[in-house]
Amino acid sequence: MPFQSSNTATASGINPWRDIVGNYTSPDNVTHGYLLSAGVFATIDFPAAIETVAWKITPDGRILGA
Repeated sequence: MPFQSSNTATASGINPWRDIVGNYTSPDNVTHGYLLSAGVFATIDFPAAIETVAWKITPDGRILGA
């Protein structure tokens, strides 16, 4: 689901390279994580999870969440 179709969006982490992680809720009320890196948006959905949240991104690019 594209970010533009979200009901809500939150940025929750940024690293020194200006990669941003956060969460958005799609119109069907499912929470997805996202990564915005070098102007490219990518949804993060952990396999078989009901929802995914991204809280932080480390300087080496590891994403922490649930």
